[in-house]
Amino acid sequence: MEKGKIRMLANLIELNKIEVKLSKKYYRGISPKFYLRDLNKETLVEIPVAETCEDDICVKYYFKNVHIDLTHHYEMVDNYGLSAILQYVRLSELDDFDELFYYDGKLGPLYQKEKTTFKVWAPTALEVMVKVGNEAYQMERKEKATAFVEKMMKEEKSGQLRLAV
Repeated sequence: MEKGKIRMLANLIELNKIEVKLSKKYYRGISPKFYLRDLNKETLVEIPVAETCEDDICVKYYFKNVHIDLTHHYEMVDNYGLSAILQYVRLSELDDFDELFYYDGKLGPLYQKEKTTFKVWAPTALEVMVKVGNEAYQMERKEKATAFVEKMMKEEKSGQLRLAV
């Protein structure tokens, strides 16, 4: 956390454990309550703090036994309304990351006459888009952290395919 720039960071550090860092320049890093907002279901649930620790820059809050559906997007919200998107990037530090997210199915563009399916493996990405020609399509997170989108193509398109993660 850079001094004075970011007030709150939220990371999923284990499959059921969240770490929130609050800058000491924001309410001295103190928040008596925190909430988890499921952006897909539009729900807001208070979650209890399991432990805290602090350094010169921030107060770290840890939340244990939190059910997270990795196909959903979440925000952590503090007592004063400040929110931060829950990031999944630190999951790659887990010892069993490869076992948990191993995927051996087909990836990339999968062409069929009726439709083309675009599928990528992106376990820590919150959002993935595929661009075909001038059209961009939001991909949906699925099992084993794959993202996919199926599109009916009116005619065969050739050209560049771009992925944005």
